[in-house]
Amino acid sequence: MAYRASPILQNLWQGPKPEPYSGEELKGLGFQVLVLCAEEWQPPPSVYDGLDIIYAPNSDNPEIATTSRQEERARIAGRAAAKAILNGKKVLVTCQM
Repeated sequence: MAYRASPILQNLWQGPKPEPYSGEELKGLGFQVLVLCAEEWQPPPSVYDGLDIIYAPNSDNPEIATTSRQEERARIAGRAAAKAILNGKKVLVTCQM
């Protein structure tokens, strides 16, 4: 089974929760940075050893209002991901869905 991710911009990709893929497998696909957005999936960095991890836990449920803390967390993660892309790194942003 191949991991399915969609390109958004150069070096920016969106995909589902990367379980059961390892850091080595994701690195083999060229990813260097992993953004974990699903609040239900926030594993320790050792699960994706070798990748830079950005934690941005939020809900995927559109019926749940976003809090100001969640919005700030998303902004911080977005800035970190943008910096990585500007530095030439391939970034994978993931969610639960």
